[in-house]
Parts: sequence; C-alpha cells; structure tokens
Amino acid sequence: MKLLDELKQTADRLDSVFQAQLMREDIARIHKLAEMARTGDSYEQFEKAGLYLGWTQGDMRTFELTADLRPFLKAVYMAENENVCDEHDWQVREAWVTFNKARMAKLIGCL
Repeated sequence: MKLLDELKQTADRLDSVFQAQLMREDIARIHKLAEMARTGDSYEQFEKAGLYLGWTQGDMRTFELTADLRPFLKAVYMAENENVCDEHDWQVREAWVTFNKARMAKLIGCL
C-alpha cells in the first residue's frame, strides 16, 4: 500500500516529535487494518474492528468521525482483497486525507 510508504517517509523527515509519534501510531494502525482486511471473515467484521483501533484517545470521540472513517476502511479493504491497481492506492490515499483532516480538527479542538 503506497500510503504506508508515504507516511513512513514523512515520519522520518518530521522535526516535531509529537507529529512523528502520531504518524508512527497511524502507520501501526494501518498495518493492522491491512492485516485484518486480508484475514477477516467478512467486511462487516473488519469494519466493526477497524472503527475502534484508537483513532482518538481511548476511541472516546471516534464515533464523531465515523462518516469519514468508513470510506477509508472500505478503501483499505478493497485494496487488500482485490487485484492490486493504482486506483485502489489513490482511493486509500484520498480517503485517508479526508479522514485524517477531520480527525485532526477534532483532536485540535480538544486542546
């Protein structure tokens, strides 16, 4: 998945320890999502587990992000279970950008 490569490269270049740590945590979550997508019994099972991987502190506010998180989960699932193509990589990246933007707005609003 190209998104993981992009995030790893970015994390290695970040000056902010906080941003780099958050990005490494996201990389671990996305790795876990990819593994769950490959090995799960159904999309429904994958989505249920994927909604609660610590996207917000203790997943206390994750429910507020469900509308943006679900398309990302669907894109990851398709990328891991269908033929590899650039379209899937693009969909994963676009869904990630949308979700992460919404998530960061929520997290910053908590500070």
